[in-house]
Amino acid sequence: MRILLRRIGGLLLPAALGVCLLAPGTAHAAAWHSVPLPFLWWQNRIEDIAAAGPDNVWIGGVQGYVPSLPLPASYGNPVVRRWDGSGWKEYPLNGWTGQGSISEVAARPGEVWVMGGGYFARFDGAAFQKVVPPPNVSDIEAGTSGVYATAWGEGTAYKWNGSGWDASPLPPNALWTGDAYETVDPPASEPVRAAANGRSGLYALADLDPFDDITPRVWRKTAGSWSEVPIPAGLLIRTITQDATGTLWAAAGVSNKYSVYTFDGTTWTKRYGPDINGVYQLVAVPGTGTVWGRGFGAPFGDPQITTNA
Repeated sequence: MRILLRRIGGLLLPAALGVCLLAPGTAHAAAWHSVPLPFLWWQNRIEDIAAAGPDNVWIGGVQGYVPSLPLPASYGNPVVRRWDGSGWKEYPLNGWTGQGSISEVAARPGEVWVMGGGYFARFDGAAFQKVVPPPNVSDIEAGTSGVYATAWGEGTAYKWNGSGWDASPLPPNALWTGDAYETVDPPASEPVRAAANGRSGLYALADLDPFDDITPRVWRKTAGSWSEVPIPAGLLIRTITQDATGTLWAAAGVSNKYSVYTFDGTTWTKRYGPDINGVYQLVAVPGTGTVWGRGFGAPFGDPQITTNA
């Protein structure tokens, strides 16, 4: 699910983050590190990231955005790039007109979709081709159960059937869990704003509002029953994802000072600190223990992409 935090990550209130020392956990493919972005025009943003495979990681955003005077206002040009395992590759956005940003990217093996700026398109292997979206679409997601265009205002999810859209009501208390829209309703007094389903069960993250002083809580559902996951004091978790090994990954922090942690069912382990980049969106690469992150870096809030690949 695309959470509000990805829209405001560069504006979060600065504060000190205190986290207790955590014991070592399961080793992963590589140390967390930055991935240099392709050349983008000045005033650029990366709005979303999605992964369909190790050589099939996608970013979407905008470049050449000029918000106000003294220069003439410009809504910029769309950015869509694919990481092919060694570098970033660009593909035509057939049918794009005008200015604007790609705000959503959805990817699964065999399917990549983008939307934003009035543009809605599917990747055919060589270029993006426009597709007529369902009415009032506000989001698009892709996972093991298919590709969904969601009209949240109507409570409707439209599933792509290969040539058109099949409508169905969203489940009660539905969230995108990484592979489907599911009912996520742990016994939490705070709102649940992110969820991750996988081999370790369904995790729910309750209250991740960076502007309040409520400590986020994590719940786990296994065998139909919810239990709360203990969190070290001061660990302000903002988003979660689960890789194919069942490991839970979390980005935690305030302002741009985010860190990456893993949870193996018992122990939280710090994998990456805030000294290089902030991280506030995480996506898992299907079938692997690899995770990618999107965020802002110091000192000027430039977009940053990071990974353990």
